[in-house]
Amino acid sequence: MISLAWIESLHDAAVVVDAAGKILTANDQAAALFGYALPALVGANVDILLPESVRHRHSQHRADYATRPRVRLMAAGQNLMAQRADGTLAPVDISLGPLSDGMVLAIVRDAQTRGIATRYRELSDQLIASQRQVIESQRQVI
Repeated sequence: MISLAWIESLHDAAVVVDAAGKILTANDQAAALFGYALPALVGANVDILLPESVRHRHSQHRADYATRPRVRLMAAGQNLMAQRADGTLAPVDISLGPLSDGMVLAIVRDAQTRGIATRYRELSDQLIASQRQVIESQRQVI
């Protein structure tokens, strides 16, 4: 396992992958998000974290990224899915960043929480609007 102990301090899941797609290290958040024991992630191919339907294209995407490594969002504007150990899919946001020697850091955020926060905000806005209507109707009665 490569010495990148600082990734444990990250709030989001973090995975470091080499040019061949081998997971060199990951943090506990990645293990929890993907449902693997940490030792099962380290040494595995990163493709185990992808839905079966896109795995065949991923090696080409990695090769394309290696020709122009840069900090970027992966598939910005698209709904990315990751595959957990139990086979279920999870919506994710992924940010990529090049490290030394062809290694890539992937920060993976569970996008399901983003959807929950958005829905909470929508419901909160609806509640506030309803309360304003009630207050306004009571003012008209007085």
